[in-house]
Amino acid sequence: MKYLLILGVVCLPMVLFSQTYTTYYDSGNIKDIGSLENGKIHGISKGYYEDGTLMYVEKYRRDKQVGEAFYYDESGHLKASAKSRKDHLKGKAKIFYKNVQVRVVEKNNDGSQNGNIILYSPNGELKRLEYWRKGKKFGNTLAAY
Repeated sequence: MKYLLILGVVCLPMVLFSQTYTTYYDSGNIKDIGSLENGKIHGISKGYYEDGTLMYVEKYRRDKQVGEAFYYDESGHLKASAKSRKDHLKGKAKIFYKNVQVRVVEKNNDGSQNGNIILYSPNGELKRLEYWRKGKKFGNTLAAY
């Protein structure tokens, strides 16, 4: 009985203060779905194109985007992925070709490009290498043709 009481005290606030939200297109199809905690987006949020195809999967903590997010095109192919921390891009962001081959890899820090940006051809060969600092292109660009 003691353990049930402790479990109830721990779980009750989560049940009372968390809820699911859903937004809809005019057609009635789901546009977004996610969870709220104390009125703020918290947990996994998913967005959909009007035809029901997954558009994105993002993770939030108290209304701030965190962790890795995935974005898809209208055909359901992975289009991009990015890591965020406290609502700012932080770490590697990747953009993909339709064949899921990496097209661009960039490093971000606090929402701005910072470090190498690597561009690839559709077959995976290096096309261009750029260096960025605080969101501005810095130094020389290496291009391979």
